Amino acid sequence: MRIAGIVAEYNPLHKGHMLQIKDVKKNTGADFVVVAMSGNFVQRGETAIFDKWTRAYFALQAGADMVVELPVVYSLSCAERFAYGGVKILSSLGIDVLCFGCENDDKELLIKTSELMENETQEFKTVIKAYLDKGLSYPRARSMAITEFYPDIKDYIVKPNFILALEYLKAIKRVNENLDFYITKRVNSNHDDLESLSGSCARNRIINGGNLEEVLPDFVIERIKDEMPVTSDMMSEIILYAIRTANKDTIRQIQDVREGFEMAIMREGAKAKSLDELVGKLKSKRYTLACVKRIMMNIALSVTQELSDKAFSDESSVYAKVLGIKNNSKMLLGEISKRTKIPVITKYQDMKLLDKNAYELIEKDIFASNVYSIMQKKNANRDFSEKIFYN
Repeated sequence: MRIAGIVAEYNPLHKGHMLQIKDVKKNTGADFVVVAMSGNFVQRGETAIFDKWTRAYFALQAGADMVVELPVVYSLSCAERFAYGGVKILSSLGIDVLCFGCENDDKELLIKTSELMENETQEFKTVIKAYLDKGLSYPRARSMAITEFYPDIKDYIVKPNFILALEYLKAIKRVNENLDFYITKRVNSNHDDLESLSGSCARNRIINGGNLEEVLPDFVIERIKDEMPVTSDMMSEIILYAIRTANKDTIRQIQDVREGFEMAIMREGAKAKSLDELVGKLKSKRYTLACVKRIMMNIALSVTQELSDKAFSDESSVYAKVLGIKNNSKMLLGEISKRTKIPVITKYQDMKLLDKNAYELIEKDIFASNVYSIMQKKNANRDFSEKIFYN
């Protein structure tokens, strides 16, 4: 039995995602596809447009066989930790091949570039510093430095999927260097291009109106007729409340807050009337828009740097909470039970399998779901009451 793994957000699932799953099954020889998917908060620092159970259902309808949750401590982190969390969970479940989409499918070039990022020679650091001195943000400075070493990637380095591809390869090196990987080549995949098959395009059309048939599968369109889209602006009052009732020491402990940024957060948080206004005041060359948005969500959910560091470094923090699985794929659970190195959680009672650090992570996911349910105007404590088995 061959099992492929994909790290995803499906925010929401669109036709491009269906094509990837089909491509993976066709070209990797995989009998099953397991997806590690962000929960109710995503790596752009935003709420997911639909909840994690709805999006897991979409994934199963699109051809995936099982969906497990990427804990919020990873999904609201930088690309490096997002990728690490997904790869660590999937590798620990025993997948045979990690699959991801990228604008460039030159494996050798991607490996060389990821090794440059991982090992950071003094020469590389010097080039990065030169770009920083010109006023570029660190992510942009690093990207520009990479192109000086490998000019062939200059057209790809600004693409989010290319950056994630490099982080996946770094994670493979760290987690399981024998893990195989497969690339589905993406075309016209700029996340902000509304004419492409992208999550941004789909979200824009769902929220503002537009032709959904061009980008979304029929089963997604049918299901979301009964679902209220959730947008980040709905978090404004929760985030402002969290900031205005906190002290600087509490804010300083939040994931990715450093170098006195807590003072700026408290100062601007005391005046801002909305999340958009607050983020606009706080973004800078040092703190990119996505980073600031993640910090805001982490403040609302009390995701600390300490919790993130434990998840990133402690082997006992890893587990797989199942969000959905096909009834005809139950044999997959049996195979995974033979291969897995981590607890697989399908019901509340399974939480007793977790050690202290893993329990803290899953409690944070449950808390995040309860906060998200406020925007949905639905009941809380749904993490072990939602349906996970589908035909």
